[in-house]
Amino acid sequence: TEAKFASLYLENPDNVDGRKITSIPMAPKQDCSVLAAAGTSKHIVFVLDESGSMSYEWAGVVQAYQKYICCRLQSQCTSDLISVIQFDDTARVTIDQQPI
Repeated sequence: TEAKFASLYLENPDNVDGRKITSIPMAPKQDCSVLAAAGTSKHIVFVLDESGSMSYEWAGVVQAYQKYICCRLQSQCTSDLISVIQFDDTARVTIDQQPI
């Protein structure tokens, strides 16, 4: 969850300045089951930071990605499209508009 991620970031030993994460929602949160019932498909774009500062958290990033995909599949949101952009010092598209 956002709160857990924010907590892990705050407690990270590399975060010597005590910086915090602020989440700014770009769309209202929705329950996957509601979306599935409505027949709403999405083009979901994941932007994943794989820079050195995320090396301790990469497994958690991948786990969150996989959990979200599972949620969409379990809710029968099979018409969704997925794109993944991974970045460190440069960005690259690793998955481009592929069916879930």
